[in-house]
Amino acid sequence: MIKKTVLFRYLINFALIFFLISCNQKEDKETKLLKDFEKIKIDNALNYNNIYILTEKNCLFCNNKFSELLKNKINDKSNLIIVNAQGNVIDISEFLENKKKENIKIINTDELFFQQTKIIKLSNRKIDTIIDITIQNSDKLESFLK
Repeated sequence: MIKKTVLFRYLINFALIFFLISCNQKEDKETKLLKDFEKIKIDNALNYNNIYILTEKNCLFCNNKFSELLKNKINDKSNLIIVNAQGNVIDISEFLENKKKENIKIINTDELFFQQTKIIKLSNRKIDTIIDITIQNSDKLESFLK
């Protein structure tokens, strides 16, 4: 009986530690994201409703489709559009033409976070959801952008 009680206590302690670590991971993710934004000199990133990161990496079809859909968001000041692309693989000409707008940022970085096309949804100046754009979810792009 005593051995079961001791084992049960260890199990409870392990579950509690695991829970505390997992709760801190979201906060750590936000902190890391903000540091990544600081590295590429983007201030006030959390003031937007959505952050869209467009790259030329990974799924070419997805990035082209995402790029076309994002062109409709250029004048929406509630969204930050970050383009980490050279324009060799996808057409970024409209973003380049609008690069002086406050919500359009053209960057050139090797920072890992900015190597994947993604959507970051914010709520109350905090990260709510990060959606990596992949071939598996490319059919949902239009609904993601609403």
